[in-house]
Amino acid sequence: MDELLKKLSALGFKNTETADTLVSDTEYPVTIRLDTTSPLLSAIDYGPDVTVHHKGACNFSRPENLVVLECVLRLLKKGYPPDCLELEKVWKLGHRGKGRLDILIRKKKKAFGMIECKTWGEEYLKERDNILEDGGQLFSYFVQERPTKTLLLYGSKIEDGNIITQAEAIDTSKLDGANSEELYKSWDRSFIRDGIFHAAAAPYFSEKRNLKKSDLSELDRDAGRGLFNSFAEILRRHVISDKSNAFNKIFNLFVCKIYDEDTKGPCDELDFQWKVGDSFNALIKRLSYLYMHGLKDYLAIDITEDYFSEYAEFAFIDIFNAESFEENFTVVKEVVELLQAYQLKYTSKHQFLGDFFEKLLNTGIKQEAGQFFTPIPLARFFLRSLPIEEVIQRTSSRNSKMFCRSFWITPVAAAIF
Repeated sequence: MDELLKKLSALGFKNTETADTLVSDTEYPVTIRLDTTSPLLSAIDYGPDVTVHHKGACNFSRPENLVVLECVLRLLKKGYPPDCLELEKVWKLGHRGKGRLDILIRKKKKAFGMIECKTWGEEYLKERDNILEDGGQLFSYFVQERPTKTLLLYGSKIEDGNIITQAEAIDTSKLDGANSEELYKSWDRSFIRDGIFHAAAAPYFSEKRNLKKSDLSELDRDAGRGLFNSFAEILRRHVISDKSNAFNKIFNLFVCKIYDEDTKGPCDELDFQWKVGDSFNALIKRLSYLYMHGLKDYLAIDITEDYFSEYAEFAFIDIFNAESFEENFTVVKEVVELLQAYQLKYTSKHQFLGDFFEKLLNTGIKQEAGQFFTPIPLARFFLRSLPIEEVIQRTSSRNSKMFCRSFWITPVAAAIF
């Protein structure tokens, strides 16, 4: 019960004159009737104006219900009228199947937005993979309500009294087709970060904006595990069999992202992202710049442009022609979009980031014929045994910097060890 009360307090719920009832701090009140015997069965009352089609959303028996509650409160605070919100809207899918959408937003009685809510991290990223795979449930629902302007995947968590959210939207204005399969094929696989939940967005307004450094989310255990699984799903979906090469290329992208974060201020727009109106060639130029400068800054390696191939450093598959170019950089774009929202550079050791990279190393680097790799625990022991701090104290700052570069092969290695 204490844990639930902490989360409800973070959402803005306050005590009322009735001992077992809490009320939201929104203009339109949402109330909670606490069940001290079974806290997860505490009842959520969305009031008379919000339409609830299935009462399964009105308690905390499913972790996603807390996400739905937080999302509804956010919509109310954004200015969406309560009578435009419907929860657990049911549609018949196929001959026997049924689907229930978490939140439907209406505008003048017509569908405006569909929101699928997922718990933070692994579950969110799993549904994101499903959408990229075949459109997921959202595209099936969209067929039922074609006036819908935006489809949204939404996740949130409450940590140390703070609410952390993640949302990615799909603009339906460019989708075309008679069924979910055709609609999915017409989609360019791009998401709009935050969508209607962007801080500057007014009700019923969604516009794609480029990410700033201050927009990045910190990795936690679930997000790190989900990122690894999503990267593996991208490789599977694009039938990339050379896993060793693929993992080498993602480490090149990590160098780009870390350098980008390292050289940008909180209000600066990031270059490691798929930007508004972007193209493969524009993305390649930005990645090449970040990679070349990252190698120079972190490893003191000067790259001569005549000997640098911007295609080869990011080639998940061999590039022979326009078709293979499109296929390869579709993969690059998906990996960039997967990573772009998360912070990869920290001022101190980050356990979940280290776990994520170590899992990549364990999976991507395999012992092949004639190749033998030092086990990671032994390599960690070697690195931790080095008297780095003592050497830094005895040497000048310039020599210290070069010394650290000679041992920390990449920023990724530093994160792991």
